[in-house]
Amino acid sequence: MTSDAPPPTGRTGIWAARQSLIGPGRTAQQAAGPADAGAAGGGSELPGLVIITGRHRGRRIPVPATGIVLGREGSLASLFREDPLVSHRHARVYVAGDRSVQVADLNSTNGTFVNGEAIGSSTRLDGQDVLRIGSVGMRLDPPAAAAGGGHEAAMTPGELLDRVRSKRAEVDTYLAFNFRRRRLLVNLVVIAGACAALLTAPPAVGGKPFTEWLEGVFPSLAPSSWRFLCLLACLASLASVVAIQIQKSNNYEEHIARAQGLRAALEVLEFSITCGSLTIHKATSQFLKCLEDSSFMEPAR
Repeated sequence: MTSDAPPPTGRTGIWAARQSLIGPGRTAQQAAGPADAGAAGGGSELPGLVIITGRHRGRRIPVPATGIVLGREGSLASLFREDPLVSHRHARVYVAGDRSVQVADLNSTNGTFVNGEAIGSSTRLDGQDVLRIGSVGMRLDPPAAAAGGGHEAAMTPGELLDRVRSKRAEVDTYLAFNFRRRRLLVNLVVIAGACAALLTAPPAVGGKPFTEWLEGVFPSLAPSSWRFLCLLACLASLASVVAIQIQKSNNYEEHIARAQGLRAALEVLEFSITCGSLTIHKATSQFLKCLEDSSFMEPAR
């Protein structure tokens, strides 16, 4: 992902990415289905966005030079109306002066993301980039004139291998960050719970003799030593409850399990590319599937 960068001049693999998303030998019109064939066909000479998630998967949205607005109102509202995370006017996609396709957030409530990163200004979309608004993921689809003629070379195994390794490093970073955070929260729950028990058990078991002993040891706490112990126990219990709720709200267990599965898939893919057991088309298709499966990942902060 680059911002306001010059247009690409080398091999990009856009055609391989497009075919891997909509299926070998299928056109965008076929992937879209009869209801959407007119929309896809009418924009075949224009760049477009192909939806890669949800029930509208395969739908191609043409992007004219004047641009389009993605959101829950306007001509494209039917694609986003059911998603509560999408604003009425969420993002604008347009063709810049250098013929690159750019996306800009329109001060949406939940943000616009390219490859999992929130964008704050006009950002260029390349063939491998994943644009997401709300829960809808999209990928750039070149015009038929650029893709259909086969003049653009596919991505080489070396280039694809670099992308796979880069993505695996990103997953490793995500796992390391979330492992540390989960371990910290688990330790906090255990320690805070133990402290709460230690602060409440002695007064409950020792009764008045224990309270008198405590006042003798800490005269400054008399005569409210038991109240002080209760306050500390309440704070410890509160810390334990907060840590548990943070774990639940962030769903660390599920996300870590999914990230581990994604890392395993990337390791297998890397080995397959290295030993040449997969064609470049199949390897690219599997890598794009890994990119889609990584949509739950957010950048570690």
